[in-house]
Amino acid sequence: MKKKLRAITLNGQKFAWWFAADQHETVLKLSPFEDKTTVASIVFSDKDIAVLWVVTGNPFWDQMRHYNESVVVLTEGTVCDFRLIGPKMAGLLLAYFIEKNLFKTRTNSAFNGYELLSQMGYQVVAVKKGICW
Repeated sequence: MKKKLRAITLNGQKFAWWFAADQHETVLKLSPFEDKTTVASIVFSDKDIAVLWVVTGNPFWDQMRHYNESVVVLTEGTVCDFRLIGPKMAGLLLAYFIEKNLFKTRTNSAFNGYELLSQMGYQVVAVKKGICW
């Protein structure tokens, strides 16, 4: 499952973002619009976090391929639900990347999404699943 290239502007600077979702993994990609050779891949994988699987008893649902659709986080006593493939998550991560100067020119860098959220002060409470069609 892949979406088209999208644009987002943060502090007057334009960025491109897109994602790829596959079974048990969602990858959000961010790039400065003027330099698409610089790409940061933020990987949200089941390998990096304990995910509770619920078997519903519905063979149609239970045999579908599931991907990480959203993450429930706790920050300063407030519970938030962020769609991993939504513009809010892209903006949140971009703000952090700009603040910490994590974009490296002409480099493809990979980051663990759950570790980034932790560094940003969020505690991951749960990961919600979506269905890959």
